[in-house]
Amino acid sequence: MFNPKLYQRIDVEIINHKDEIKPVVLPPVIIKNVCVVISAYDAAEFIEECLDSIQVQTYKNFRILLGIDGCKKTLNKVKEIMGKYENLQVYYSKKNSGVYLMFNALSELVDDNEYIQFFGADDVMHPDMLEKMVKHEVAISRHVGVLFVQAKELRKAGGFRPWRCAADADMVLRLRMIRHRREKVEEIHYYRRLHPKQLTAVGTKTGNGSELRREYQQITAENYKSETPVTYIKPKKSKIIKL
Repeated sequence: MFNPKLYQRIDVEIINHKDEIKPVVLPPVIIKNVCVVISAYDAAEFIEECLDSIQVQTYKNFRILLGIDGCKKTLNKVKEIMGKYENLQVYYSKKNSGVYLMFNALSELVDDNEYIQFFGADDVMHPDMLEKMVKHEVAISRHVGVLFVQAKELRKAGGFRPWRCAADADMVLRLRMIRHRREKVEEIHYYRRLHPKQLTAVGTKTGNGSELRREYQQITAENYKSETPVTYIKPKKSKIIKL
């Protein structure tokens, strides 16, 4: 398997129309194998636009792992459109276990040296998002749910907690404690869709300001401040089958 490396291109240019040449050192070319990992529940109306935006990325060294989390409507939609995408691998769970258990299951399919770009099934990438994210080792693009990380680094933290919401923030902080740093990409490289079905929707059981989300946030904050923080969580996973 190809082992991603950073290397320099050396080109030449002709000077004054003579045979004399000199080397020109161009900026390093970043080559990383990337897996875009997506968990989709009730996303039939969004998933095609999401996948289309990934397919046209300027950075081409990627594949897509899509996990359908117990929603037949989304499953039927994906079966209808999956032929459009050469690098798409689809998995299905009969039971709806939540986004983070699906993330854990899909992440297990990624080789240690590959990089994972977690992404929402209802969101849309800018065409150069992956090209920008591969410049980093561990980074988030404004929102903690849009995490870019090498698989072997993710495994140092185990997996996402089996929560219904807010486990992405917990994961980012645990990775930060392990690495002692992480990069935040200030540029926005995707469009985040706002709709009533998203986990953060105000007024829902998992939404911003909800009792459940505040409970999880408190656990995360206390762990981060602890003198003996928990950085490794044994991953619980959805049971998935490949289409």
